[in-house]
Amino acid sequence: MSNEKTPSSKAKIFVLDTNVLLHDPQCLHKFEDNTIAIPVEVLEELDRKKSAPAELEFSARMLHRDLRALFDESLETPPELDGK
Repeated sequence: MSNEKTPSSKAKIFVLDTNVLLHDPQCLHKFEDNTIAIPVEVLEELDRKKSAPAELEFSARMLHRDLRALFDESLETPPELDGK
């Protein structure tokens, strides 16, 4: 029997656009073990939406906080800088 993964068990890459992110700000947490990609243009557009009318502004700000938390969580302090 082969050690190759079956197509259904392979992780997928999802490229998210602004509409998907604004429609469901919690979608970042719904892709399980798959990889998500967010183009720079989408991040720039989300940044501009933070001053949009009520619901769009709320969604854009929530996404910004979630993305910041994900980036901060994945960054570790190098051992040589620990305690400085």
